[in-house]
Formats: sequence, C-alpha cells, structure tokens
Amino acid sequence: MPTVEGSTVNDSFLTPIRLDQFLKLIGATDTGGHAKALIQSGEVRVNGDVETRRGRKLIAGDVVALGTLVLPVRDSRAEDAAGTASV
Repeated sequence: MPTVEGSTVNDSFLTPIRLDQFLKLIGATDTGGHAKALIQSGEVRVNGDVETRRGRKLIAGDVVALGTLVLPVRDSRAEDAAGTASV
C-alpha cells in the first residue's frame, strides 16, 4: 500500500469530500475500488469510529485513520486564507 509522508498532503482539495475520494486523492489507495473495499471491510476510522460508508462526507477537522496511517482532513481554502497552504 502506498504511504503518505508526514501527516499532511501536498494535493489541494476542497471539503466536503467523500471518504473514498479522500483515500484515493492522498494516495492511501490506488483505485476507488480498493478504497471501497477497505471502507466496507471496516478498516477505516473517521474521528475514532469505524466508518463503512464510502460516501461519508469529510470536513476540515475530521481525522481519518487507516492502519497506522492517521490523516487530518484540511480544506485548502482555509489554509490559503490563513497563508499556510499545505507543503
């Protein structure tokens, strides 16, 4: 499985974003089908709770966990406004 360096992501995205889209965007899965399988098998947590809905809408401040990978959801618009865009 691909890994994501650190806990931030270079890719810009806007929230809300679907859970399956988020996992694919950040490189945690190679395909949407793989994201769907991981989510439906209960391997993904959102804010500490197992999430089995791939269409779950994520917003800035949510935390997604997949195994030992923990990824905070950040909205690129908020970071741009604060002058602290993702690196």
